[in-house]
Amino acid sequence: MQVNIEIYRRLSPMKTKIEQAIEIFEKNNGILKTHECMKLGIHPRTLHQIKHRVVMDLKKQFEGL
Repeated sequence: MQVNIEIYRRLSPMKTKIEQAIEIFEKNNGILKTHECMKLGIHPRTLHQIKHRVVMDLKKQFEGL
């Protein structure tokens, strides 16, 4: 799974496990496979939350076009 970190940053300033996960992504050039995330301590639920927020942000952007 690939997550565009810049899109997520425009969302709410929630600083929890999601923020920690983003820092881990940044240290790894923004791209990690799910099993790599799990090895680095990112729970799959956290990945899902990030993905959901990014998708919702993209939907809002396209609705505005």
